[in-house]
Amino acid sequence: MEMREIDVRKVLADVPELVNLEAWGQSGWIEGAKVSVTTDCRWSATHDGRLDFSLLEELRAESLALRTRLGALVLHQPQATRNTSGQGVSGVAVSVTLSVAEKEGVEPKVFRVYVKTRELAKRVCFPSGIVDSRRGFRARARLSLRVSGISLDVVALDEGKCLVLETRDVGMGGDEFIALVFRVRQVLSYLIGEWLSGDSCALQLGADGELIRADWFKGQDRIGNIFHPIPSDWLGWGQARLKLGFADDREPLEEEVLSRVVERFLIEPPLETPISYLLWFSGAPMEMRGALLSVALESLTDVLMRKGLCEYPKLLPVDAWGKLSRAMEALITEYDDGWSKEQRDVIVARLRGLNSPTNAAKLTLPFRALGIELSREDRWAIESRNKLLHQGRILRPEYFRENREAWRQVHEVEMRIYTAVNQLLLTYLEFDGALIDWGSSPIESSDFEYRQVTQRARRNHT
Repeated sequence: MEMREIDVRKVLADVPELVNLEAWGQSGWIEGAKVSVTTDCRWSATHDGRLDFSLLEELRAESLALRTRLGALVLHQPQATRNTSGQGVSGVAVSVTLSVAEKEGVEPKVFRVYVKTRELAKRVCFPSGIVDSRRGFRARARLSLRVSGISLDVVALDEGKCLVLETRDVGMGGDEFIALVFRVRQVLSYLIGEWLSGDSCALQLGADGELIRADWFKGQDRIGNIFHPIPSDWLGWGQARLKLGFADDREPLEEEVLSRVVERFLIEPPLETPISYLLWFSGAPMEMRGALLSVALESLTDVLMRKGLCEYPKLLPVDAWGKLSRAMEALITEYDDGWSKEQRDVIVARLRGLNSPTNAAKLTLPFRALGIELSREDRWAIESRNKLLHQGRILRPEYFRENREAWRQVHEVEMRIYTAVNQLLLTYLEFDGALIDWGSSPIESSDFEYRQVTQRARRNHT
């Protein structure tokens, strides 16, 4: 395993603490007020005189410009959440930008983003290790990706509990890098089952590491997902490697494979939709899980349809159906039995869909297109889509009252759909490795079953 030394204190020292910056308002009602801002974009303002207005809605500025000893500080879309008459105002901003005064015009050489998270290095099988030069032992981990033409280091730091994403291969602007990292965080969240959506700080640094600009963003703190598609933890990966017969040098987060997966996700924005549903699935209430899985499968099917990888089968050839449907529409138009125009339009709309396949046929088609074999149990689970989407359940409430163990059947159906959607998505993203088979794994045990995702089948069908 490749090892690398860093000084964590030096890395974390690049993040200025906003709370230590003395800031004063420069415009509007806040002019002359002393402002305190924290790294989670919360702010409070006090004034030597009186900061008193009757309604919080009086703060309508798109941004507040402040001055500090380091340079200009701007609160973007500030919102006031509390007003104490004569004592001050407090609130939260969507984001905060600090521009260092004496560094105006200096070209950044390093882009770095810090994301507040848990201690990932203890749970995720990162392929490269890091030695903290102060302590002399392996305490951190790294994943090196090649995406969008740049080298992107993903480093997990236990100190400060944050994930660092950095590039020194600057080929884009700071805002463009922030947008890139946001999407990388999204796909990594899905893969490893850890929400990487917490508070974040984006830095632009000069050649000597000097700060040029810093941007803070308010995030959302969420606990890790119960379910995730691949065995990214040490125990799970050990099980998968033994059960699938992988070579000892295989790893769950192989940098070449992950770079390919992330790159494909980045160039296809519509994939954000199914991944978002799959991320929300794990923590959703029981009544919503089935619907989220069903919509995830539908949205992924739409992506494959637009790419021309599959085409819905027709009951009749297009030309033959065109002649028949026009004849039937003419008959409906001529038929006069007191129908309203709205009624005729509804009948015609339904008529036009008669040549389309059933929902079950639509949702199993992408698996055939990518060469994925579904078991009988998987097919039955996917065919439950309509009940899950429209009713949130596949069994009647009365049945649950009479059968206390019925939840196991529902759980298996949902987990089979979840596993199938994961396999479809990862195959399309050109992932190659182990997939957790949640549908076939026992509920009360950590001894999971696994499938292998390979690209051979896909290449034979594209």
